[in-house]
Amino acid sequence: MNMYYLNMLLFTFLINTLVLPHYEYYLNNHYNLNLIQNNTKITTIKSRILAKTQIHNPHYHNDPELKEIIDKMNEEAIKKYQKTHNPYKQLKDVVEKNGTKYTG
Repeated sequence: MNMYYLNMLLFTFLINTLVLPHYEYYLNNHYNLNLIQNNTKITTIKSRILAKTQIHNPHYHNDPELKEIIDKMNEEAIKKYQKTHNPYKQLKDVVEKNGTKYTG
């Protein structure tokens, strides 16, 4: 008789461990229906890098004439910017715009 009860206990234990998780999974999926359709498209971002180089070496580093021309153009651009943009005038405009008077 004890063997019979032991077999019943073992059988119920095995059934509970094998069937119960499946039943709980079924209940969770059955009652938690997802009615929203997933129509989103996956977008991929392509890299804009054409080639990765270890050393950045522009072609004008070895050409002294071209380097002189570039330096001259940079100096002209800096002088032109300094003529058209007066930092003191810009500061004065900002101070007057904020409501405080410029006394200098």
